[in-house]
Amino acid sequence: MKRYLSTFFAFAFFINAHSQGFTEKEVEFWDLTESFKLSGTLTTPNGLNKFPVAVLISGSGQTDRDETIGKHKIFKTLAEYLSNNGIGVLRYDDRGGFKSSGPSVANSTTQELALDVEAAVEYLENIEKFENVGLIGHSEGGGIGPIVISKVKDVSFFVSLAGPGVTGKEVLLKQNRDIYLGVGVKEEHINHYLDSFFEPVLDFMVSENDSTTKANKIKSLGENYREKYKGENFALSMNTNETNIPVFMRQLNSKWFVSFIQFDPKPYLKQVDCPTLALNGSLDVQVEVKTNLGAIESLNNKHIKTKILENHNHLFQLAKTGGLQEYAKIKEAISVEALTEIKNFIVQLKF
Repeated sequence: MKRYLSTFFAFAFFINAHSQGFTEKEVEFWDLTESFKLSGTLTTPNGLNKFPVAVLISGSGQTDRDETIGKHKIFKTLAEYLSNNGIGVLRYDDRGGFKSSGPSVANSTTQELALDVEAAVEYLENIEKFENVGLIGHSEGGGIGPIVISKVKDVSFFVSLAGPGVTGKEVLLKQNRDIYLGVGVKEEHINHYLDSFFEPVLDFMVSENDSTTKANKIKSLGENYREKYKGENFALSMNTNETNIPVFMRQLNSKWFVSFIQFDPKPYLKQVDCPTLALNGSLDVQVEVKTNLGAIESLNNKHIKTKILENHNHLFQLAKTGGLQEYAKIKEAISVEALTEIKNFIVQLKF
């Protein structure tokens, strides 16, 4: 009861959305172990007694409740749009950051992050007393959603926004290939870099526990790559330079990263048994549509509907190239087409 009592009495403070059809309030809820609290915002549509509610699951990295990426507040935009259209939304700061306590995302596994989503569902069902609770996950959040569904049997719906259909390692290899191709690096040079350096680095991060051994291996692989492929792309060669070892170690030698490389969403996607929409953008270079949506479709799960949004990037913005450098140039946080697709999918379920 500790989790519920402290949450229930802590917040009776409502903030009326300015001239809009929803109300928002700050909430807190305990993680499943009752070791720390997660802080979030619950938006609910005005004038309705019964409506579905979605928990938003963020992508990789230490993310705030709005899933702020540069100037874009993707989850805030999504939450307010859905709640203006009859759908409640809970979004929260990732554990260990902003107003949420607990270990950081870097010190947590994908499976542990899924426990926080379970806690959010439990809070909505047991404290807020909502009957129809679903999930909307973006990027890595689209992979976390099926983990939760495999354990929480009453999830009402799921929307995967650029969620992975293959392992984290496969996502990263394809991501690096597409990003470098997008900036004009020769495919032959990319193949040499991925095969001789980047993929072996990923494998060694999983197989070896000692940090010093990992750093020495990165150094050795880099030296061998530069010796074997002298004169190839300068940027790729610089990536393998010894001075970048601390950068690689910070990015790759974390509890989260090791679990992400190993994570395979397919066994969980097979178990999805609620109405599900898997959306991907045709220009996504971070979670490439053909590889990932194709893998999801190959499972032949009758509960999963897939759709490609043409000319959309990883953030579900209308784009020209889909490249990361383009994000900052785009004004919208998320396109009207994407918002409409998500809303229509949930509304047609007729809760």
